[in-house]
Amino acid sequence: ECLADQAVREFDFPVKTTDWFTPVIQDFVNEKQADLYGEKTPENLWYLNELQKAFPGSKFIILLRHPMDVIYSIYENAKHLVSSATSRKDILKVVKPIIKRDLNTMLKYKNNFRPEYKFVKYEDLILEPQVVLKQICSFLGIEFEPQMLDYQNKKKFSERGEDMQKIHTLLNEPVHT
Repeated sequence: ECLADQAVREFDFPVKTTDWFTPVIQDFVNEKQADLYGEKTPENLWYLNELQKAFPGSKFIILLRHPMDVIYSIYENAKHLVSSATSRKDILKVVKPIIKRDLNTMLKYKNNFRPEYKFVKYEDLILEPQVVLKQICSFLGIEFEPQMLDYQNKKKFSERGEDMQKIHTLLNEPVHT
């Protein structure tokens, strides 16, 4: 609904990010009666400088995952989505340069530390979710609540279409090691 409201607005082109994205976020936060907004699109990593300019004072949590785990995950998910005409190898050929680009971008930001960046290792989050979530909460300036560990009870990820059900079915399960 928030996007639909923005879609009918008139803009002067070129449109600045703050002119179209900020109202979408504000509408969403108001609709959900939330205090904070988080956006998790992986490609945002490529636009951190632009996002910082558009949203001064924002904080960024950058999730680091071992590249081989990323490749394995993509490979496993591809078998659910790829037709027999397209091989998983072909998909990996396309994905490999993207992963390399992401890793180089992450390293660039990690080597140029800024206080508005929090780097979190995916493996640490899985092994010690409460410890890592407490660190994230501290970084964001919010109180940790034990219910944060029960995300799988908040939303059924696997109900969002057949492809998403195949890929994200484990998101309905609690984190365990």
